[in-house]
Amino acid sequence: MKRTYRKASQEVGKRIRAIREAKGLSREQVSHAAGMHVARLAELERGHTRSRTDNEVNPRLETLYRIANTLEVDVADFFQLEEKDSPELRMRQEIMDLMK
Repeated sequence: MKRTYRKASQEVGKRIRAIREAKGLSREQVSHAAGMHVARLAELERGHTRSRTDNEVNPRLETLYRIANTLEVDVADFFQLEEKDSPELRMRQEIMDLMK
């Protein structure tokens, strides 16, 4: 399946939010620990993109690593974009639900 950049950004943002929520952390906690503004983390989680040239935010790799380190996951976990109904994703969600 071909993904557009905007769609991929939204999916990555959803993964960051899902991981953060599964760990019971607030945006404020994660943004503070990662050394970033809470509004910036909120933008990333919503997949909003804004840059100087075309109003798109392209998060720096360093930013993604700081968030991943704060969440104690590998940055690659943000890019594991499985199909919504895959058995693996359902199993992961069940595990995350049990961890709450």
